[in-house]
Amino acid sequence: METTRERMIVAMAHLVRANGYSGTGLNQIITDARAPKGSMYHHFPAGKEELGEAAIAYYGDVVRSLLERCLGEGSVVDGIERFVDALANQLERSEFYDGCPVGLMAMEVGPANDRLAAATQAAFDLWIASVETHLRAAGVPDATDRATAIIAAVEGGVILARCHRSAAPLRAVSRGIALLAV
Repeated sequence: METTRERMIVAMAHLVRANGYSGTGLNQIITDARAPKGSMYHHFPAGKEELGEAAIAYYGDVVRSLLERCLGEGSVVDGIERFVDALANQLERSEFYDGCPVGLMAMEVGPANDRLAAATQAAFDLWIASVETHLRAAGVPDATDRATAIIAAVEGGVILARCHRSAAPLRAVSRGIALLAV
């Protein structure tokens, strides 16, 4: 069973996906997490910023797990295609409201908040490392640069898909990634 703290982290991650960091209010988090009012500062003494950091770490790990599952069978190209397809399907199911909370928070807070900037960097680095490991295992040269380009392309594809309210840009990224993963 999820603890109050875990429910708050998940609620924050889901709300940031749709509303961004600034657009996500504490009352909304508490309501969505079915948490008592006083639990916010009990579990997160540094407030929303600490909760945001935890939500980014949580979502970073969720995406890393998805990446690993997708990359774990078949070629790297096939794995990236499965990963992008899963993201495209999620966007379509949410009618393009659910973006990537890591990317959204990175763009929103940028370098203005060291704590959240470090959290978003750590999540992106986790994803890059996952792709890099599989590229290296496949003997792909320049694995670090290619993994970085792949994650950047996917994140850009998510943004374009939300903007266009169509998975087509993200699926185009998937086709283009094949050039980076060989």
